[in-house]
Amino acid sequence: PLAEERVRYIKDTALGMERVEVRCAACGSHLGHVFGGEGFPTPTDLRYCINSVSVRLVPAES
Repeated sequence: PLAEERVRYIKDTALGMERVEVRCAACGSHLGHVFGGEGFPTPTDLRYCINSVSVRLVPAES
């Protein structure tokens, strides 16, 4: 995220796997999960699986 202070990362071992849950730092709402080490060609090798209802897209100013 661009604003790291707005999310919290919590270790999640439910469902027999280890992953990281992403929650809103302000209210604690579940936003999704982040996965690493899957070999995606991204700078961080992280894949954010964030619930679309928790995302607000704002057009860039020109």
